[in-house]
Amino acid sequence: MGSSDDLVWSTNTTEEVVSAMQLQDSGNLVLLGVGDKGSILWQSFSHPTDTNLARSSRKE
Repeated sequence: MGSSDDLVWSTNTTEEVVSAMQLQDSGNLVLLGVGDKGSILWQSFSHPTDTNLARSSRKE
């Protein structure tokens, strides 16, 4: 790791207000938006890496 100012991880949620982050039972990490519906702004299953989880679904 570098200095404490180094960016380690980010999402493409620029100009979006994230109200909560949730790790679902499926292993999907989601960022929820503001509002009564708590819409999903970003989810890890839509951005796969080199690790596959049993219940993950890939969305193109």
